[in-house]
Amino acid sequence: MRWWLKARRIAPVLAPGLVTIVLALGLFADTDASLVSWTVSNQTVPLLTFAPLILAATLALSLDSRLPEAELTSTRRLPSLDMLLIVSAVSATLAAAWFAHQVTHADSTLVVGRNALFLTGLMLVARGFVGRGGIVVATGWVLIVILVGRRTPTEYFPWAVTGLPISTSRATTAAIAAFVLGVLMTYLTARKLP
Repeated sequence: MRWWLKARRIAPVLAPGLVTIVLALGLFADTDASLVSWTVSNQTVPLLTFAPLILAATLALSLDSRLPEAELTSTRRLPSLDMLLIVSAVSATLAAAWFAHQVTHADSTLVVGRNALFLTGLMLVARGFVGRGGIVVATGWVLIVILVGRRTPTEYFPWAVTGLPISTSRATTAAIAAFVLGVLMTYLTARKLP
């Protein structure tokens, strides 16, 4: 177990990523930035839009930090340990988002939790097909939503899951589905990834 913790680089990679998310939730709960959009003008985007990518990126790096030869011959249930790692990291992010919402009452903090589910799931599904490039898919999704995801300056298209308000049930359903599919994909392909 100790070598698995070291191999996945939980202390030097994943833990600082989670701390960074907590700091972002505390510092940028009500901060918006003006960003370019191809579909509307005068677009502002919450800075917390990018916070879930921290989780997806650090989790991807942790999962990609492996000892392939040792893991292929291991008798331990490494895919189960990886599932535990994924669920624990996402649960910690959800708890931090909920706590930040209790303190700040900013809906953008809850959106971070939902988007952490969606983008982590998207990254995990993509890892099953493109390996280490999975994080590019999650990052690309966020950028596409920023560039072409808005119908008006205040309204997103229905497919733009990461931009929709927390009250949008279809976005929450999509986030949960993406996460479950991503975890399942990771479990099925855990020993096949490079």
